[in-house]
Amino acid sequence: MISMLSIEIFSIISKILWNLRLGLTLAIITRHHAMMQVFIEKISKGVAVKIDLLTPREVAAQLRVHPGTLANWRYQGLGPKYTKLSAAPNSPVRYKRGDVEAYLRQAGREVAA
Repeated sequence: MISMLSIEIFSIISKILWNLRLGLTLAIITRHHAMMQVFIEKISKGVAVKIDLLTPREVAAQLRVHPGTLANWRYQGLGPKYTKLSAAPNSPVRYKRGDVEAYLRQAGREVAA
């Protein structure tokens, strides 16, 4: 089974490779390299790094909306924050559990106000 850390590392490596393919500046590649170094240091120190990533289907079920609604929200810049697993246009989308919970708290405040 692939751990969440493995997915995050894969995402960073994919971004680095995509940037190299596009020939982007060294500064962008260096930033991704620095992110990778942080993860490597945490692993070597035995610090647990766990990022709960949810699929759009899981988030849609939690929000009680259709997965297509989430796709529309992403397009419109609405809804919970999300991340793509790589820089490719058709890359899978994932949501951090904390971001979904923050969105629910914010949405609750707006409805109550």
